[in-house]
Amino acid sequence: MSRGFTLLEVLLTLAILSMVATLAIPRLLTMGAIDPLSETTAILTRMVHTAQRLSVTSHLPLRLFITDSPPTLHIQPLPDSQTAATAQTSSSTLLPDNISLTLAHEERGIARTTATTEITITPDGYALPFSGVARDNHGNEKKVSFSAFLLKIPEGVTR
Repeated sequence: MSRGFTLLEVLLTLAILSMVATLAIPRLLTMGAIDPLSETTAILTRMVHTAQRLSVTSHLPLRLFITDSPPTLHIQPLPDSQTAATAQTSSSTLLPDNISLTLAHEERGIARTTATTEITITPDGYALPFSGVARDNHGNEKKVSFSAFLLKIPEGVTR
């Protein structure tokens, strides 16, 4: 009785493994690819949370806005703030290529949005719900929404 595999068994095993690899490798390669729309909405979410944290720690109202060429999302103090922009209260992040990002205030109880160029985030939060929509060149889009967030309700404002 011999120990080992015959040439036929080895060739059959290699043929089966190569067929499975041919089917599996393309799927494995696309699993690691980053979807630019998801990346853009993740950047917006991260920047909103960063703006909330910076506004609370600096006690300054901040604005979140987008500039073109190159597309960049910024956090800066409001122009009329008492303190000029510092490294601690400013932040910028480049957006992925070929993706546009728009911001919009969402009106309460109505399925309608109003486009805006910036979102104001105060140390108390933000009173209006808003959303960001990322679009690519092929017409695909992904939306992320932020509901109203108030740490404390300012005087005269009702929920």
